[in-house]
Amino acid sequence: EGVPTGPYCEAEKWDGTMLGRVSRNPLLKGVRLRNKSESWRDSRGKYRTRKADPSMLLEREVPHLAFFSAEYRDRIINKVNKKNSRYSRNVNGVDPRQHMPRKRTRFPGQMLYCGICGHMYVFGGHGQRDHLMCDGARKHNCWNGITVDGPLAARLIGSAVLETIESLPDFDKAFLADINAEANRLDAERKKDLAQYDQRLKDIDRQLDNFVAYIGNGQVFERIRVEMDRLETERREILVERQRILETPSQRIEIPAMEELRQAARDSVYELAEESWEFCKLMRRLVARIVVFPYRLCDGGAPVLRAKFRVHASGLLDEPMSRAVLDRPLEQVITLDLFNPPQRAAFRERIMNLRRSEKSERQAADECGITTTAAQRAAALQRRMDGLGITDPYLPLTAPPDDYPKLRRHLHKRYHFAPLPDAGQI
Repeated sequence: EGVPTGPYCEAEKWDGTMLGRVSRNPLLKGVRLRNKSESWRDSRGKYRTRKADPSMLLEREVPHLAFFSAEYRDRIINKVNKKNSRYSRNVNGVDPRQHMPRKRTRFPGQMLYCGICGHMYVFGGHGQRDHLMCDGARKHNCWNGITVDGPLAARLIGSAVLETIESLPDFDKAFLADINAEANRLDAERKKDLAQYDQRLKDIDRQLDNFVAYIGNGQVFERIRVEMDRLETERREILVERQRILETPSQRIEIPAMEELRQAARDSVYELAEESWEFCKLMRRLVARIVVFPYRLCDGGAPVLRAKFRVHASGLLDEPMSRAVLDRPLEQVITLDLFNPPQRAAFRERIMNLRRSEKSERQAADECGITTTAAQRAAALQRRMDGLGITDPYLPLTAPPDDYPKLRRHLHKRYHFAPLPDAGQI
């Protein structure tokens, strides 16, 4: 409509948040509110603001300031709230994430990264509160606008991690000998680092004592002050690093039985709810970074996401030295589909095996519990794979497909591809 935003507004154009803030003001219907919020001091003496108790709310009728009738305004606001209720995470009017730190998100939040641009995946993809989307795509810095179903991804990744730990082989004597050799090597490096830090601390203390004696004789220069500040900073950093090394015990580690690790994984994964913070903490110990890449069936269709990540079974151990020594030997790289495949891809191998056993197309479809048309599409997919000479029906996407009506962010005037340096690294 060309209405200006106001002389004290930083934005030049209206957006949904600004419009909602203005349109929900009860002053439009001639009601002025007071005591909606209250201020309080936290433990550091800083003033904070929070919602006040409803009993403190004061209302005053000011009909001369009304723009609309109360009935009309309330009807419109209620209609908008009802329409937008599906996007809200409130449960019975209460936000379960209220007063909770942003870092305490549910899994796989703050662990998924886009393999195209390297930006993190965040909840709220395309208005769906349980779906995650590339933050770079939201800012028109990446063309990968494919979302991930959060609860589905949590179940798939949790099951894949548990299966990986279950499939780890038992430790043999040669492996234990290599582990003990690695522990001895780390212990020798630890002692060497401590000796270097101790020697450097002695040198710094000697230089500082010389500066103090020089200043005591009345010789003060700016260069001396700068050098003393640099030495003090280096001394504090060395003390911190030295303390970290001392906290790592210097002894031969005890390798637990592989069955103990498997049982610990079963107990941890099965007992924790997938939406809980405890489950998220456990997965962060086992999986550090999950990178997702876009793929598409070789015969077309909607693009999907495939995840690649490293599983560190040593995260189940509490002793730091054991985790450091077993981290690399127990590391496994996993590639996982974060989607439910269509029927032609899910039943392709089974349909082809049944056809090779001289069963008709209808018989193969009935045995798989799918329609004949789905069985025909599965066979067509296999013929397409044979023509391309591939064994995996999914092909990676390095650019947005031209024959797909979505993923059109790269055509927007605000689009500017800005990948991060670590894009695609797991």
